[in-house]
Amino acid sequence: GSKRPPDGSAGEGWFSMAPTALTDELKADLKTIQNRNYLDPKRFYKSADKNNAGGKKIYQLGTVIEGAAEHYRTNRLTKKQKRGTITEEIMIDPSTGGYATNKFKSMMREKNERIQKNNSKRRKKTKGRKGY
Repeated sequence: GSKRPPDGSAGEGWFSMAPTALTDELKADLKTIQNRNYLDPKRFYKSADKNNAGGKKIYQLGTVIEGAAEHYRTNRLTKKQKRGTITEEIMIDPSTGGYATNKFKSMMREKNERIQKNNSKRRKKTKGRKGY
């Protein structure tokens, strides 16, 4: 790749975009975007940005402004549903929370089953031995 200009910006090809200060909210949003595959089982996202997400220092943040006609055609959030960060919006959404909760519970159930299976194997092995 090409080297970054000495002023730390993204360069002329990216309109000399300056590096963004990483706040805790921005870090949480970036983590949410990285792990978006786990939020909705029916959507597929490329994993290209997962490999180098930690090395990137320049981000562009903005707000989507819809036209007047978009109000009737899209499935947009209402004012009450809008939050300050992506993470807050996802935590409020009951559909994504339900999937994540169910997935977590099933993983915990599988883990407990493996642990119980291993413990029963250990008990069978040590059953004939005397404990000194």
